[in-house]
Amino acid sequence: YLLSGILEDGQITISAPADTTIRLVLNNVTLASSTKPAIEVVDQSKVQISTSSDSLNTITSNNEAISSHGTLVLNGQGTLVITSQYDGIHADQEIIITGGNYQIDSQENAISALETIAVLTGSFDINASQDALHCGSEESPGYIYLQDGSYDIHSQQDGLHCEGAIMIESAQMNIDAQDQSIYSQSNLELTRAQ
Repeated sequence: YLLSGILEDGQITISAPADTTIRLVLNNVTLASSTKPAIEVVDQSKVQISTSSDSLNTITSNNEAISSHGTLVLNGQGTLVITSQYDGIHADQEIIITGGNYQIDSQENAISALETIAVLTGSFDINASQDALHCGSEESPGYIYLQDGSYDIHSQQDGLHCEGAIMIESAQMNIDAQDQSIYSQSNLELTRAQ
């Protein structure tokens, strides 16, 4: 599904069987929602959100900007700008990011998942009132994996927070956190991170 244009106050809702993969391509989209997540996946289907090349896409919400009960995959060659009163991007299962440029200003966590946050590459400019990346819970410890990418993080709590393990490879990171830059309840492994 190719999306473009302006939605001043509304919501894109996705519902599909759990074994289905839905792809949204954002091409210079402006979405705003005053009450609900601007993009919401209401079941456990897998949804891929891509930004088209050189596009500028803006999502503003008084709730979460993007919310899913399943797995979210984000990629593309454009820019996604998010302003949210709750989490910027939230998934009950996994968030997998394989590319793209992200500017996130959130009043809670910028990127939050219960099971896994995996980033292969991408550019991230994050301002979060809680954690920039938050994964896991008391019931599910979660896992954060950063293979590559550049991260400019300003957070009022932790930069990276995981109840499980965190593994960082060749990511370039600038973290300004009021609490801990990187917090892992389990295990932290750094290779070539800067």
